[in-house]
Amino acid sequence: MLWLFKDKEITKFLGVMNKLPILPILWGIFSGLLWETTLAKAQTVPTLPGEMIARNASTPAYPSFNSQRLDEQLFLYQQMLTTVGPPDILIVGSSRSLQGVDPIALQQGLAHQGYPGLKIYNFSVNGATAQVIDLVVRRILPQNQLPRLIIFADGVRAFNSGRVDRTYEAIVASKGYQAIASGINPLANATPGRTTTSPTDPSREYINLAMNRQEEGNVLSTGYQAVNQWFSTVSTVVTENYHRQKERAIWFPGFEPPPMPTLETAIAQQSPNLMQPTGFFPITNRYDPTTYYQKFPRVPGRYDGDYSNFTLEGQQKAALSSLITYTKAQGIPFVFVNLPLNQDYLADPIRQSSEQQFRQMMVALSQQRGFIFRDLGNEWPREHGNFADPSHLNRYGAFAVSLRLAQDETIPWANAFR
Repeated sequence: MLWLFKDKEITKFLGVMNKLPILPILWGIFSGLLWETTLAKAQTVPTLPGEMIARNASTPAYPSFNSQRLDEQLFLYQQMLTTVGPPDILIVGSSRSLQGVDPIALQQGLAHQGYPGLKIYNFSVNGATAQVIDLVVRRILPQNQLPRLIIFADGVRAFNSGRVDRTYEAIVASKGYQAIASGINPLANATPGRTTTSPTDPSREYINLAMNRQEEGNVLSTGYQAVNQWFSTVSTVVTENYHRQKERAIWFPGFEPPPMPTLETAIAQQSPNLMQPTGFFPITNRYDPTTYYQKFPRVPGRYDGDYSNFTLEGQQKAALSSLITYTKAQGIPFVFVNLPLNQDYLADPIRQSSEQQFRQMMVALSQQRGFIFRDLGNEWPREHGNFADPSHLNRYGAFAVSLRLAQDETIPWANAFR
C-alpha cells in the first residue's frame, strides 16, 4: 500500500509507527480507512456514457457491452481493483438490487457485529437476469479478483425463463462480449491490491477510530490530503492521548463495539439519485400510491412483460445452477436474498402466484445445492416510505435491508473477514 504515498510521507509514517506500542492495531485499520477514503475520492467520478467505457488518460478504452450500467460498473470496479483490490463482499442483481442494498450501511452494520473494515461493492445492472449475473461473475470477473462472499439480491423476475431476456441478448451481441470471447478482459490489467489479515488478529476486532467527528474537525477529505490528515490524526490522537483517551480513539476487544449506523450517517455519505463509487444508486423518491398511479398506469400481472409465458424451468435456472457450481469451486459462499415487495405489487394474483412458486423453488434448491436463501419478500409490504415504486426500494428501504442482513447470523460473514 505504501506505493500510494510520497517518500517524505512514508518516512513520516514509519517514524510515527516505530514509536507506538500498538503497531499491529494501526496496520489492521489502515486498509479499511484507505478503502473509505478511496470511496470519497471516487465520488468525484461522473456518470459515464455507455458507448465506450473509461475514456480517460489512465484507463484504456474498452468496447461497450450494450449496457450503460454495466459499462459504468466496470469502470468503477476497475478503479477499486487498482486502488484497494477486490471487495470482500460482492452484491449482484438487477435494478432492484442496484437501489436495494446499500454497501456503506452494510459495512457499518457489520462493523457493529464485529467485522469492521470490510470492502463491499454493489455490482448490479439494470435488467439483469440470472444469465447476466452468471456471465458477470464467471466470464467478466477474473478469478484472482473475485470476492470472498457473493450476495445475489433480487427476485422472481430475474428467473422467468419464458420471457425474452433482452438484457442478456444485448450483452452477448456487444463488442465488449466479443472481446471477452476472444480472451480480452476489461479487468485483466487491473492490479489487485488485497490486504490480508489473520481472522484472529485483534487489530480487526471492534476498531473505531474517532476521526469522523465534525466537532473535532477530523472529517476526511480526498486523495493525498485525506491520507496526510489520517497520519496527523493517528499521530496526535494515539501518541499523545493514548492512555487517557484510548476509549475515544479505538475500541479494543472487551470494549463496546461501534454503534449501529443510523440513516442519517448513511445518507451523509451519499450523493442522492446518482451512481455511487460503491456501485449503489440511492433513490430518494418515496412511493405514494395516490400520486404514483396518477402518473403511471396500474398494469395487471397478466399484462406485465416480466411475467410473460412464466416458467421457472429453463435457461435462468440453469444459469443459477452454473453460478452456484462455480462459486463452490472457488470456495465462495453464495447467498440469495429475495428483496421486499410492496403490498400493491403482491396483491395481484398472477404476481403473487409467481412469487410463491419462486419461494418454493429457492427453498428446495438451497437445500439441494447448499447455498443460503433469505426471503425478505414480505418484510415491509405496507411501509410505502421504504419503496420508490411497488417493486423497487429507495435509499430508506435499502438502509433497512442492509441492516437486516448485517444482523443475520446465518450468513457466513466471517468468511469475508479473513
